[in-house]
Amino acid sequence: MHIKKQYRNALKTQTLQYKALQKQILEKAPKDRHKELTKSLREEKMRKMADLSVQYDQSISEMLQRQTVSSLLSVYGKCY
Repeated sequence: MHIKKQYRNALKTQTLQYKALQKQILEKAPKDRHKELTKSLREEKMRKMADLSVQYDQSISEMLQRQTVSSLLSVYGKCY
């Protein structure tokens, strides 16, 4: 499906952005904070990816509902 491909592309983009952000933050941060910052960024990334997943799942559900309603209307519309 087209929506699933968009989702995969969005995940790839988000992953690349987080890697770049992590690199930038760790370059400026003291070495003793790297582990803490890495963990924090990883948790934020997982939350945002979970949100993205929910959004795409909702989009797929809405699309399927519209298709179902449209199909039912076309079938029952012909009966009358």
